[in-house]
Amino acid sequence: MKLQIATLMIATVTLVGLFIVSTGARKSGSITLPAFGEAPPDKLLEPAPAVFGDTAVAGVVVPDRRELTSADTRTTPRTSGPAPLSPTNAERLTRFAEEVAVDDRKLAELWTRVNSESIDKAWADDAERQLALSVRALGNNQPALQVSEPECFTSVCVLMATGGHSTEQANADWQRLIYTVADEPWFRAGFVDLSTTLRADPGGTLYVTYLLRRGYSW
Repeated sequence: MKLQIATLMIATVTLVGLFIVSTGARKSGSITLPAFGEAPPDKLLEPAPAVFGDTAVAGVVVPDRRELTSADTRTTPRTSGPAPLSPTNAERLTRFAEEVAVDDRKLAELWTRVNSESIDKAWADDAERQLALSVRALGNNQPALQVSEPECFTSVCVLMATGGHSTEQANADWQRLIYTVADEPWFRAGFVDLSTTLRADPGGTLYVTYLLRRGYSW
């Protein structure tokens, strides 16, 4: 009887030892799961090379002959910020810009410049790239907005946006976004002011923003 008990105890110890060894082997081969919403390590995406002027560096924007700013060094994915303007909303915003220009002399002058002014290509191309970059980088918490590509001419640039049913909707706050862009050092160096006209609309608030180039009379 004692021999049977001893044999049973040895077998139990052996099984426990095997379980510990087996558990250790599994533990050594385990991986740490990513937090909710993160991609697994082997699925993380490399940011596409960001191009500015003649310089391209993966994940880093290096301005051409320009001081780096907070927006220039960000690599926020495009999908996290404002969406491109849909054709339908582009038509809504164009009609809005035309309508408000009828009753306001200053807006009429700005709309006329946008539609008839020649393009200072060297300046306009550079300003458009900087504006697009800053809107994407600084607007990463504004996914409910749709924003046009910036268009620049000689003395003025224009941006149009729509989204949200309140001017204070947290994820569609164009005024907060554009004034954040306007606080960038490169913007203050190149532009003297901006002018935004808005209208509440069932399809989303409409915004037309004119950016006034420094060095011109306004």
